[in-house]
Amino acid sequence: MQYLVEEYLTNYKWIFHESKAETDTTLGVVQFAYNRNNYDESSVQLWLSYISHSNEGLKRIVYELHVPVEYYKLITRAKFKGYKPISNKIKDDEVIKVYQNGNSIIVFEYRTTKNSIDSHIHTDFKLMILNKFDYFDNVIRKL
Repeated sequence: MQYLVEEYLTNYKWIFHESKAETDTTLGVVQFAYNRNNYDESSVQLWLSYISHSNEGLKRIVYELHVPVEYYKLITRAKFKGYKPISNKIKDDEVIKVYQNGNSIIVFEYRTTKNSIDSHIHTDFKLMILNKFDYFDNVIRKL
C-alpha cells in the first residue's frame, strides 16, 4: 500500500524524504515533504507520514505543520465534514483534541518547545488520521 501512497503524493508535488521498513514489532513509515527546498529543510511547510503495518492492518496518516493558520483551517474543515469532538486534553506545553466521524478519528495536537540555546519558543502542529479501532486499541493509552 505504501507504494500507492508514494505515487499519489509525488503526483501532487510532494517530495520523498525518508522511510523505515516495518518489523514484527514496529510500524513502517514513509515520510514526504511539501514545499521543500533540497538545501534547507527548515523551509518545509508541511510534512506527511504514512504509517502502517501489514500484519496488523494499521494505517495512519500524520501531518506536521509549522503554520498555525493552516492548522486551525484543518480543524474547521474537519468540523464542516461532520467530525465531532470526543476528547480534549491540556498537558504541560501541549493541547490534544480528538474528533470522530463514524469510524474515522482525527487527533489534533500542538506542542511548544523551548530552544535551550537562545530560549526561542517553537510551536509544532500535528494531526493524525486513523480508524477508531486503532485509536481505542493503541493510541488512546499514549495520549
